[in-house]
Amino acid sequence: ADRWFPAPITLATTPGEHRFIWDLASGAASASPDDDDEDAAPGGPKVAPGNYTLRLNVDGSSLDRPLRIVMDPRATATAAVLTQQYALAESIYAQVLESRKAMAELESVDSQLKKLAASSNTSEDVRSAVRAAETKLAAIRTGGHTETAPGLAEAASGLGTVLRIVESGDREAPASALAIFAQMKKASADDIAAWHRFKTADLTTLNNALTAAHREPIHIAAIEEEVHYAMTR
Repeated sequence: ADRWFPAPITLATTPGEHRFIWDLASGAASASPDDDDEDAAPGGPKVAPGNYTLRLNVDGSSLDRPLRIVMDPRATATAAVLTQQYALAESIYAQVLESRKAMAELESVDSQLKKLAASSNTSEDVRSAVRAAETKLAAIRTGGHTETAPGLAEAASGLGTVLRIVESGDREAPASALAIFAQMKKASADDIAAWHRFKTADLTTLNNALTAAHREPIHIAAIEEEVHYAMTR
């Protein structure tokens, strides 16, 4: 869904002054964030205190201005702790994006398979190939391709939860969050690997069958994440 990859807030180009409020997230800021929407893409990790550069690009020209982010005077965490927190959150965020991208691709293929299965023009041979593909996709989504590991959907959701826990306060990440991250990261990596195997092997076999039956092959929609890590320190 489009809400998985929110478009960044952009400055207006009309004459006059325009205010841009940065929430300190290193990823793209959502134009209409919804904290209650579990499916919405999480914001990028909040950057640590330090010196940064604001860069405005207009018609091929750029304007740089220094920006210093200072520590909240009420916080008791050291700068080193916040730097470590940001590094961990950035690692989690990268895995979140990978898993969500794979899920978006998977859902795109699954939607096309369902249309094929429902079509009255689909031969029984093609229907059989479609059912086999749907079974494998369901296993990747729910974790059925392994004995105990979470599926891709649960792993993506779990990673988002861990990211919120890590960034929920100015302190070291709880040991429980680190344990969940290790579990969900491995599950996500395994599920993404299974998805890549499906794309290179099973999907090729299915598309060959569709081509032989003079049907349109399955296409994977291009997923563009509106997230950038161009942070200059």
